[in-house]
Amino acid sequence: MQQVPRSDGRTDILVQSLGVVLPLILLASSLIFHLERGERVQLIGTQMFYSVVVAWLLFGVFVFLYPARELTDKYKRMLVYQSFFVFFLFLLPGLATPLTCSWSLLMLASFGYVGLRGYITSVCILVIAVIADIVIVPQEALNVVIVTAVTIVIGSVVDIVAHQNNFYRYALGETREQAMMQRDRILTIVNNLATAIIATDSRGVIQLYNAASLQLLDISMGLRGKVVDEIIHVTDKNGTPVSLVELLQASTEVEVREDLQIEVSGERIWLSVTFSPIHATNDKSTDSDGYVLLLRDVTKQKSLDEERDEFISVVSHELRTPITVAEGALSNIQLLLGRGVTPTSTLSNHLSAAYKQIVFLAKLVNDLSTLARAERGMADQVECIDVRSLMNELDHEYQPQAAKKSLAFIVTVEAGADYVEASELYIKELLQNIITNALKYTKQGSVELVASCHNGVITFAVHDTGIGIRKADQPHVFDRFWRSEDYRTRETGGTGLGMYVATKLARRLGTEIRLKSRLNHGSTFWFKLPSCHPTRTGHKKIRSEVTAGGSNTVKPESNATRKNP
Repeated sequence: MQQVPRSDGRTDILVQSLGVVLPLILLASSLIFHLERGERVQLIGTQMFYSVVVAWLLFGVFVFLYPARELTDKYKRMLVYQSFFVFFLFLLPGLATPLTCSWSLLMLASFGYVGLRGYITSVCILVIAVIADIVIVPQEALNVVIVTAVTIVIGSVVDIVAHQNNFYRYALGETREQAMMQRDRILTIVNNLATAIIATDSRGVIQLYNAASLQLLDISMGLRGKVVDEIIHVTDKNGTPVSLVELLQASTEVEVREDLQIEVSGERIWLSVTFSPIHATNDKSTDSDGYVLLLRDVTKQKSLDEERDEFISVVSHELRTPITVAEGALSNIQLLLGRGVTPTSTLSNHLSAAYKQIVFLAKLVNDLSTLARAERGMADQVECIDVRSLMNELDHEYQPQAAKKSLAFIVTVEAGADYVEASELYIKELLQNIITNALKYTKQGSVELVASCHNGVITFAVHDTGIGIRKADQPHVFDRFWRSEDYRTRETGGTGLGMYVATKLARRLGTEIRLKSRLNHGSTFWFKLPSCHPTRTGHKKIRSEVTAGGSNTVKPESNATRKNP
């Protein structure tokens, strides 16, 4: 069935109430007409007439108590009700009386209850009744036509006005509903933004805020109705209190301040605050109707900016010395060559000095490149790496360097240390940095690289018999460009970035480098990573050892054990 269109509920209640009240009024007036013009009633009899009128009243009560849910039912009830009314007018006063004008109420009710179809049906029923009345009582034809015309005109005008009111009310309701939907959509977006947003009136009283505001300020109370300065106590970089209300009222356009601080839960944080005045669309005055504050925590960004500036400053300083030395040595060589005969030893010394500085620069650039890769996470892909294959590569790479310093470079892979889960590039560069550092500061003895496994965790450790590290210096080992004041450390060249890069790589691998050292008794650096189990089977454990002046001997060991550091 056709469903009832969406309409104003008050219209339905009014129509249903009219269905009860109108029969009561007309029933009371029936007594008067019956006394004066009872001849029409005699056509069907007084008892039948009042029985029909009472049935009309009962029908109106029924319609009031049990409203129709479907349009078809409403239409049917309207036809029945109007049939009762026609019966009353036709048999008691006649259609030439002023009571006929009350039909305009039925026209209005039909239009509001059913729609245009109800209005047209109501007019047609009235016209049919008029024609019948003229046939029965032709002497009243003129009066009937006049009254009927007035009734139709009144009903039509009222229906047109009602239709316009309904249209505007419906349009207003639709607009209000769309506005509420748009408001809810905007509030949802605002509440899901990571940036704190606070809207105030022209006096700085908070009207709207989002969840990020409460999170940034670390509070749980409502902010609406409070002055923004009572909630947010801001200071500048010198610690001087700043009034946000004054800054808001002084802003005539969008402004941004990034030098403001606020204390949250005992911690000072830097804020980036955007002040945005609100102006009405057609308002040409400079006065603002309110303001919007955007607050972002830029503490980390400030720290990174300061760290970057410091890093650039230190790198520039570190580059200046080797470039100056290399430039001076090459300039001297050029000058000596211009003089003609120059001792070979002099040229060799200058070339050696320039070469050392260029090597230093190459190492510095390599360390910076490694650091950049680690910072950007360019090799974060995790693989299942063959530990023995990795250790063999490192063994072949560092045996020649150890042999030049008459050191023993020992590589040990203990039972169970078969495969490790990590980025191959990161773990290799990490071990290279630690091994290079150990070889640099070991004058005699050995450097040992060990891989062991315990409870599914593989430990990589580098032991050396070098100069060791004082306890006071150990907390600074992983700082960038830091080098110990020990004269033995100063004797060896270095960029001061090796262990800093190593700790960055370790963080990318999800681990941490540990250190155990004693001055003049060597050092041990180690870190741990999870093992993995690929489908292929593992290889036998091997031990590779090179001693000064000896040959590289590789022999399988079936059961080697070492304690984890």
